[in-house]
Amino acid sequence: MKYKTKKHIVSFLIIIIEQTICQNSIIITTNYWLFESMTTITKAKREEILILYQDKNNFESLTFKKPNILEYYVINDGFEHTGLAKWSLNDKNLTIISNKDTIESIAKIENNILSIITTNIEPGTNYDFTTIIKYKNHINNSE
Repeated sequence: MKYKTKKHIVSFLIIIIEQTICQNSIIITTNYWLFESMTTITKAKREEILILYQDKNNFESLTFKKPNILEYYVINDGFEHTGLAKWSLNDKNLTIISNKDTIESIAKIENNILSIITTNIEPGTNYDFTTIIKYKNHINNSE
């Protein structure tokens, strides 16, 4: 009886985890995402916080498509970039591969805001950089 109960609990947890992954994947691919802000926190001798907001010189949109294709359109300091990347989402772990770059991050979706959080350590120093990029959900009515 105890074995059956443990087996049911494990099965139940697996179902919940699979539904959470599928739910986040559905939410992330149903809409496209418009850049709102980027916060960079540098932890060094003194902590520094830099916040960049969307404006005419800094704009970005992301469209996550199945099977794991990311379309992006970026204006950074007035220069336009478009392209495709590969993406995968495992629970909250979002991986984006574009050309030779691989970005490992945490993705959170709350109140129609997608937050992509990355943390990096500068080699040769003890400087820690955390970047939080926020995108607002824009419902795609064309599908």
